[in-house]
Amino acid sequence: MTRGYEWLSEIAERMKAEVVAAAAATPEQITVREFIGKYSYVMRGVHIVSRIRNDLEKLDLRTNPDFEGVSLGSTISIELYSEATGSASLGEPDSATHRIGALEAANKSPVSVNPEDPLRKATTIMRIHDYSRLPVMT
Repeated sequence: MTRGYEWLSEIAERMKAEVVAAAAATPEQITVREFIGKYSYVMRGVHIVSRIRNDLEKLDLRTNPDFEGVSLGSTISIELYSEATGSASLGEPDSATHRIGALEAANKSPVSVNPEDPLRKATTIMRIHDYSRLPVMT
């Protein structure tokens, strides 16, 4: 078990005890930077996010908004995910965050010309794509 998992486990136990005592579970407020810091990380990578998501799922927890979709300085709430809590505040995570990888242009090579290409080729490409500028790359 990691330090981060143990910390999340304590939060889950506290919140579940609150529900058993017929009280509303009090969400834990923390910044994303502090949250991933509990796992001794400073950045979010694919493996790090996967590990944290697995821990959250095991403990029946979630973050609101989703810790991966907001900046590191943003505040998130760690909440119980279980439907057994009957809490209406546990909606779907905010998916309105735009990701660079979701853009079509981010997943293909840029349109460019070589320095040796004739000017006619550059102007033709610019007209076809309705570009006002075109990178010249080797």
